Amino acid sequence: MARPVISSTCHPAEKHCAKGLCKNCYYRIYSKQRRMEGKDKDTRPPRIQDSRDYRVKRPMRVWLAEIKSKYGLTFRDYIHLLEEQDCKCAICGSSGFVGQNKRAPFTVDHDHASNKVRGLLCGLCNMGLGCFKDSQILFDRASQYLLNPPIQKIEFRD
Repeated sequence: MARPVISSTCHPAEKHCAKGLCKNCYYRIYSKQRRMEGKDKDTRPPRIQDSRDYRVKRPMRVWLAEIKSKYGLTFRDYIHLLEEQDCKCAICGSSGFVGQNKRAPFTVDHDHASNKVRGLLCGLCNMGLGCFKDSQILFDRASQYLLNPPIQKIEFRD
């Protein structure tokens, strides 16, 4: 296939991505070329499919590699932390598979700013922390809301 003629001024107002083209023009020209050569996403190399098969066949091994790369925790570290918490969630005290995590009983909770591990939580408590965006102010407001809901201040007439 002959190479397309490339104008370095396809869309001068837009940031150029590669080969003197803006992002839209680059993908329009080269994605068509890749499809014709059989290099598009639909024809993935076998190694990617092998990777997916590996993840399906060995979920625990993949999970252990993930916590090692994300948090620096080895399996022994995870077990030690779990034993320190008496095999219970650090917030609610539940034990076992709660929430969305099906690979391990508890998710690794970490500070998003420093990436330091704080403890192990059940899936529901981990999602709750995420909903509050790890903000102490939001937690305090939620606590005040539970103690003094606005409905108590309203007097209803019969």
